[in-house]
Amino acid sequence: MGKMRNYGFSKVLTLLLALALTLSFTALSFAFTRGDKVEVSWKGSWYPATVLKTKGDLTYIHYDGYSKSWDEWVGLDRIRSTDGPSSSGPSSGLYSAGDPVDVKWKGSWYPAHVLRASGNQTYIHYDGYDSSWDEWVGPERIRPAGRAAPVVVPPPPTTTTVAPSVNINIPNPFK
Repeated sequence: MGKMRNYGFSKVLTLLLALALTLSFTALSFAFTRGDKVEVSWKGSWYPATVLKTKGDLTYIHYDGYSKSWDEWVGLDRIRSTDGPSSSGPSSGLYSAGDPVDVKWKGSWYPAHVLRASGNQTYIHYDGYDSSWDEWVGPERIRPAGRAAPVVVPPPPTTTTVAPSVNINIPNPFK
């Protein structure tokens, strides 16, 4: 009976893992599409480019205004969408590639850095983990790096008044 139960659990776990991997690859494949206007980091500066094709987490781009000899494959750490503002920081709620962040996973915060951001979604890489853990996270799971969780201050203890002890002589009827 125990072997049967373990087999069922193993089978469910395998199916869940396969589903998670499928969803993550699906999200990656829709990160950019042919014709998207993007910016690509090259030697510390951002250059306008156009997406030619994608494969997994790599994107083949053409730098706008340059010959096709400059076309190249770039990873998510060097590319960003031109949709919306490119400013980053805690006040705007947006992040840019390379920003250090903390990401909540299963109730704990882990150090990570931003690979790219689009709208209110941020694609992150967990520091010290391989790229299979990279994922898109929403604003509820990301915060600027090093920002401590809010400290919950317990309310002050309530004071209770204790009546003064009264010494009453009551005779013991069992004596």
